[in-house]
Amino acid sequence: MSSEDTRDGIEEKRKAFADAFDLEADPLAKYDSQFRNLNSDPLEMYATDVLASRGLSESRKNDYWRVFRQFREHMQKQGRHYACANTQHVKTFAETQRSKRDHEVDTIKSHLRILNKLYRYWQREPVFPHGEEYNPVEAAREKIPFREWKQEEPDKDHPNVPLEDLREGLRTIKHIRDRCCVGGQIKLGMRVGAICNCQIQDVSIRHPGIKETYPELGTHPRVQGLENAIYIPSEKERDGNKSKRARILPLDDEMRQLLVQWLLIRPDNGESWVFLSDQRHDRLWPKKINTAWKDAFHPEYEETEHHEGVTSHFGRHWFSSYWRIDQDLNRELIKYMRGDAIGDASVDYGEAIDSYLHTYYDDIENIYRENIFKLGIGPY
Repeated sequence: MSSEDTRDGIEEKRKAFADAFDLEADPLAKYDSQFRNLNSDPLEMYATDVLASRGLSESRKNDYWRVFRQFREHMQKQGRHYACANTQHVKTFAETQRSKRDHEVDTIKSHLRILNKLYRYWQREPVFPHGEEYNPVEAAREKIPFREWKQEEPDKDHPNVPLEDLREGLRTIKHIRDRCCVGGQIKLGMRVGAICNCQIQDVSIRHPGIKETYPELGTHPRVQGLENAIYIPSEKERDGNKSKRARILPLDDEMRQLLVQWLLIRPDNGESWVFLSDQRHDRLWPKKINTAWKDAFHPEYEETEHHEGVTSHFGRHWFSSYWRIDQDLNRELIKYMRGDAIGDASVDYGEAIDSYLHTYYDDIENIYRENIFKLGIGPY
C-alpha cells in the first residue's frame, strides 16, 4: 500500500469520527472565502502587534517575512488562504521545504516555530475565528517524521585531519569573512548557528581603531571589562543557538586578527550581526559557511563509506578532541568551553556529582591562551 493510499485511509477515518461526533475535520476551511474578501491582511496585524514590539533587527524581521512569504505561496498552490490551513497543508509545506528548498531539519523546525507563533496569535485574538482547540501547525509538528529525515544515513566517524591540513585548508579560503567563520569554528568550537548568531556586542577586542567604528563592540554585560573575549549565548537567550549553557571564551592573537581584518571591511549598515551576507548584507546563513568548508577541504576530506565529510560541524569535533585527547584537559573545563549542560550524560556519563561542579571563564582563560593551537596565520 502506498503512502498516498495510507493517507487517504486516515483522512476517511478522520472524517468518519468528525461526522459521528458532529465535529469538523477541517475547521478553518469554512472561513477561506471570508478571509479572501477582506481588505485587511491578518499578517499585518500580527506584525504590528507582536513583531514591531519585540525590537527585532531588520535581518530577523526578514527571516520572519521570508517564511511568511513562502507559506503564503505554498497555500496559494493549495487553493486556500494562508490563515485557513489544515494539518496536511502544514505537513506538505515542511516536505516542500526539505525536498525543493533543500533545508535541513533544524531549519524546517525553526520555520514551523515561526508559523506556530503566528497561528497562536490568531488563536488568542478574539477578532479571529481560530479556536483554542485547533492549531494546524502544532498538529502537523507531531506528525512530521523529523527523526526519519535525520536518520536517513547511518552515523559515521569523523575523519582524522592533521593540524597541518587544517592550516592548509584555511589558507585556501580567500574571503576574509569565510576564513574568520571557519577559523572561529576550529579555534572556539562554535556551532555554525552560533557563528551566524554572533552579535557585535558579544565580541570584546583590544584594537585602537575598531572601537571607534563599532561603539557597541563588547558592550554585552558578560564581556564588559574583559579584554579579547567572546560571549556565546545559550539557546534560551538567543533563538537559533543550541548550547545549553552560555560561556565566555578567550580570543587569542590569531582569532583576534581574523576578526579585526573582517570588521575593518565589514559593511557598516547598522546590523547587529558580526557576519553579513554578500548581497543583502543581512545575517549570514549557515549554508554559506558550510560551502566554505567544503570548498576548502573537499575532495580530500569529502564523505566516504567510512567517514563523514568535513563540513561546518567538523570544527566542533576537532576542538573537543584537541582539548580532551591532545591536552588531556579536565572534562568539566571542556564542557564549559563547549557550552554543555552540567551533568550532560552524553559527555560525562551524567554522574550525580556533576550538578555540584561549577566552572567559569577564569578557570579556562590562562589554560586556553597558553595551549591553544596555532593555525599559522601569525600576529597582525
